[in-house]
Amino acid sequence: MESQDLKEKHLDLWEKSLEHPFLKEIESGTLPLKNFKFYMEQDYLYLLEYCKALALLIAKSESEKGMIDYTEVLYKTINIELDHHKEYCRKIGVDNLEDVEMTPTTAAYTQYLLKTAYSESVPEIIAVILPCFWVYLDMGEKIDPSGTKEVYREWILMYKSEEFEDLINKLKSDLDWHLERMNEEKIKEINNIFEKSLRYEYMFWEMSYEMEDWKI
Repeated sequence: MESQDLKEKHLDLWEKSLEHPFLKEIESGTLPLKNFKFYMEQDYLYLLEYCKALALLIAKSESEKGMIDYTEVLYKTINIELDHHKEYCRKIGVDNLEDVEMTPTTAAYTQYLLKTAYSESVPEIIAVILPCFWVYLDMGEKIDPSGTKEVYREWILMYKSEEFEDLINKLKSDLDWHLERMNEEKIKEINNIFEKSLRYEYMFWEMSYEMEDWKI
């Protein structure tokens, strides 16, 4: 069992996520900007919690190399992706990030991330954070930015970088190492974590497309 096998096992869900109307309309340039702004606000809140999960991955690493490698992942997430995200928000007119409230989906997804990161060990944490990175990499490869609006083109191109791909390959390689040493019961647990995180990725697009709000 390897990380690629986890992806193949859930390929139908994976492809549904990449074919979501939110992404298809970004590619065509027809997605209303208000939906994209909504997404960017929620993704900012998500990234803050994601960084906490990465910090727990560092804390639970059992080797010096692991601590160094995962610190680099956290550093890049905070100082490259998060900084770029905030700058991009300012560019499109989103300047109230500190006042944004989490939607039900954002709250549920991030609580699942942190619950897993607090209660489990290194392979489980990698399994819960990997779908996010990996789906975005595939999204960057799949979507053709040439026909969209400039405001969406820059966002797409961010996920086409070699540096971003190297980061994901590192996490996949580490998860592969752990999977090779697991029994069937533990592999099943990893698979369930990976699948649930992947389902939340789809729900995040859906939340943004519908501009989800609290019902009461």
